Amino acid sequence: MASVKVPASVPEPYEDAEQLKKAFKGWGTNEALIIEILAHRNAAQRKLIRDCYAAAYSEDLLKDLDAELSSDFQRVVLLWTLSPAERDAYLANEATKRLTASNWVIMEIACTRSSDELFKARQAYHAKYKRSLEEDVAYHTTGDFRKLLVPLITAFRYKGEEVNMTLARKEANILHEKISDKAYNDEELIRIISTRSKAQLNATFNHYNDHHGHEIIKDLETDSDDEYLKLLGAAIECLKTPEKYFEKVLRLAIRKLGTNEWDLTRVVATRAEVDMERIKEEYHRRNSVTLDRAIAGDTSAYALQMWASNTTHIMSAFCVQHSNDSLTKLGNPPLRHNFRKGNKVAHALASEGTKMIATNQLERQECYTKGKKCKCKNTDNRSSIQEHTYNSPQNNKKKKMASVKVPASVPEPYEDAEQLKKAFKGWGTNEELIIQILAHRNTAQRKLIRDSYSAAYSEDLLKDLDAELTSDFQRVVLLWTLSPAERDAYLANEATKRLTASNWVIMEIACTRCSDELFKARQAYHAKYKRSLEEDVAYHTTGDFRKDLETDSDDEYLKVLGAAIECLKTPEKYFEKVLRLGIKKLGTDEWDLTRVVATRAEVDMERIKEEYHRRNSVTLDRAIAGDTSGDYERMLLALIGHGDA
Repeated sequence: MASVKVPASVPEPYEDAEQLKKAFKGWGTNEALIIEILAHRNAAQRKLIRDCYAAAYSEDLLKDLDAELSSDFQRVVLLWTLSPAERDAYLANEATKRLTASNWVIMEIACTRSSDELFKARQAYHAKYKRSLEEDVAYHTTGDFRKLLVPLITAFRYKGEEVNMTLARKEANILHEKISDKAYNDEELIRIISTRSKAQLNATFNHYNDHHGHEIIKDLETDSDDEYLKLLGAAIECLKTPEKYFEKVLRLAIRKLGTNEWDLTRVVATRAEVDMERIKEEYHRRNSVTLDRAIAGDTSAYALQMWASNTTHIMSAFCVQHSNDSLTKLGNPPLRHNFRKGNKVAHALASEGTKMIATNQLERQECYTKGKKCKCKNTDNRSSIQEHTYNSPQNNKKKKMASVKVPASVPEPYEDAEQLKKAFKGWGTNEELIIQILAHRNTAQRKLIRDSYSAAYSEDLLKDLDAELTSDFQRVVLLWTLSPAERDAYLANEATKRLTASNWVIMEIACTRCSDELFKARQAYHAKYKRSLEEDVAYHTTGDFRKDLETDSDDEYLKVLGAAIECLKTPEKYFEKVLRLGIKKLGTDEWDLTRVVATRAEVDMERIKEEYHRRNSVTLDRAIAGDTSGDYERMLLALIGHGDA
């Protein structure tokens, strides 16, 4: 449903870069040539043009555009040249600096982007502003706005189509109860809106309408002067029918052109390569006039139409990869626009065109990068990937404080897979061989072993390990063989099923993983359980574990909060305590020992061992050896680096 027209055949990116350079030469800038190129290239193509421009001229295309262009035309071209993630980061940052009305921009980004898109925007925000998006949103909002916006912007919703109708009926009733009681900021209401998948929410909203006789948005319109209530209703509409939300934004913006072109510009720029055709249909249905005609009715509208094609990627690339000077030039939107130069781009962007589906983008990108003529540096060295990853443990950049000992030279993954298959044959399983292989391979190597095993025997290594091993040894081997993301997803899911003490495991994962690791764990949770991690955590926790700090010093919540702070500050002290308590009560709770060793062996186990020795005057190796036995003991000792690889 994109509206941007990209020719079926486009020049090589280095040729586009050359033409853009020519457009800057002479007495005046050739704006028509800039429009002809940039307004008719998709995101991947514009990125390659920028790369080729930098390679050929050792200059930043964005800086040159910034220097050569002026006024609103400059702004639209710069915005369009950005990537979607950079653009969202820029929009969000600008919104945090402005008045309460800008809360709508934060909400819009949070509710209309996919989980992956929202994560990329947060990464771009990190890179550009050296802070997290969520911390800035939390800092610049207060009260109910903060209570709603922070969960929305940090959400990582499940993106599948699976729906639990029983849950939909139950949560529709919860929503109706809270809205009837005017408890619009209730934590249960916010939990449902901010964590459930869009498919699940649609089922919930449909049941709300069918069972209670009103659309949920209508029931929220009872107090039209309440800004928070308006924002909550808009969030629900964004999640349910984004085209209706954006149609309304466009309609209101067009009505007051000359004072609020920014909303029109923002919507066209961010939706031109997403769902602008659907928005145009909704606009026509609602207003009995086409969006093209409505925009063309105002002189500045042509410029804004230009933004429609150009801005989708302008803002993105701008936020991360470009100079502060260029980004500052975008500034806050002016009150008035006079875009006469932009008419061609405007029509180019708003007219119906080729749908920008991912396959086409990839094909064009491939076409761009193949070809001997291209002057761009080829950084995609894909040959011998397996050899590079498997036989060069140093390339995995193991942290210095990891305890796992990986030999300098290891067999090929298919050879390890063969040896593991042999370990399962005969009257008994060869546990020693399993330890010798798996306990001395890093994450990337274990993944390749699993892949080779599956390819060679059409079987799942994890299932075979599960069938052949038993007890605590089975548990530690299975946990270790999982990827870190799969492991965290499994641990988190197990924690949501258990008693309140398992809140500690959720906290541990959240506070000791970096942002990328936590993102991968959430992706793995999606893939495995067909739900989002945060919706399960929210659903299975209650009361103070979702609220602010309370003052009872004996409260279990306060203990978890203190542990969270220690995890963030000195994780080795936290894990030392978990190990110490786990070893003291072995026989009833080996799980803590297994979990910590399996999750920290490739991270900071050496530091944890040092802290354990300092605190207990005995080495961790000796403590484990004194309280465990057999293959379980040998596997644990191998993982914490006891003995030679």
